[in-house]
Amino acid sequence: IFYVGQVMDRKGIDILMEAYKKCNMPDTQLYIVGGINSKDNIVFVEFKTKEDLADYYRAADLLYFFPNKKFGIGVNEAMAIGTQVI
Repeated sequence: IFYVGQVMDRKGIDILMEAYKKCNMPDTQLYIVGGINSKDNIVFVEFKTKEDLADYYRAADLLYFFPNKKFGIGVNEAMAIGTQVI
């Protein structure tokens, strides 16, 4: 599961992490691009350029999860690559 965006309250990271934990999918990892810490199958990846992000969007096997409390450009970027958006 893949998310990209700044790690801040208005981005809904808390909602994303809670939803991921409730899914109880031990063989699935959650990638958060825009952060720096990793734990419990949640991998935080440092900031990436738009060019580097395209590879992450393409690599997402399951979906692109976007819990933002306001609209963000990540939805457009993911859809442009063909990644499923929830």
